[in-house]
Amino acid sequence: DRRAHGAAGDHRAVDHGHVLAMHLARGSMETKIEALVPRDKHIVIYCQSGNRSAFAADTLQQMGYEDVASMARGINGWVDDGGEVDS
Repeated sequence: DRRAHGAAGDHRAVDHGHVLAMHLARGSMETKIEALVPRDKHIVIYCQSGNRSAFAADTLQQMGYEDVASMARGINGWVDDGGEVDS
């Protein structure tokens, strides 16, 4: 989740079975990601519309993460396509 701090907590992890979701604010992603996520994990980044997550995915690839994707159209696109979201 790529919202700025204040839109959600600074970082938190939620285990959804086979998916571990966490919020990392853009200002702290680069300094916290390496301690939280191994480089060999598949990472999908999302934000509200897909713009910030695209930049974040590019940043992670520059940091050496190879299996990184940005969710096209963000969470708004997910909801528009009928995807479920827990409140």
